[in-house]
Amino acid sequence: MRNGGLAARTIGHAHRVLGAALSDAERDGAVVKNVCKLQKAPRIADAEMAIVRDLPGFIDKLRGTRLYVPAMVALFTGMRLGEVLALRWSHVDLDGKIIAVREALEWTKAHGIRFKVPKSRAGRRDITLPEILVDVLREHRKAMLELRMQLGAGRLPDDGLLFANLAGEPLQPSNVSSDWGEIADHIGLP
Repeated sequence: MRNGGLAARTIGHAHRVLGAALSDAERDGAVVKNVCKLQKAPRIADAEMAIVRDLPGFIDKLRGTRLYVPAMVALFTGMRLGEVLALRWSHVDLDGKIIAVREALEWTKAHGIRFKVPKSRAGRRDITLPEILVDVLREHRKAMLELRMQLGAGRLPDDGLLFANLAGEPLQPSNVSSDWGEIADHIGLP
């Protein structure tokens, strides 16, 4: 994999998946030995990790981009992309400053985009929001309501997604990732 030009991070992901599968196979007697235990995954070089040292400057660069609000949610909550894209207004309490993570979005060839519950109880959690994020979400909600009124779409449904297309349908995770790559290049992220 290294000679094929794959990044250490990609190899590490493959190593973890293969190692888990071989551990199961070893436990079930399908293989004699889990060879992933013999060879460790490569370390990720510091140069591969993007570290933001100027958070206010980073936020200023993001402001005005189409992914500003989802990026702020991810940045200040630690939520994964699928969790951010599955977030519904009914799970956001701006007055109580809490987001309830109850589902995630995923795309599969078999089912397309679908919602799923977290795999573990730890994945089902409530996150306390800092004031900066509460303000960003209030502005986002206001902008969404104004846009819906201009389009004649009426009020936001209680179970409406925070981040959706104009029809209220969930965003495609791969499209959001591609958009993030373009924005990262534009604002000068490594």
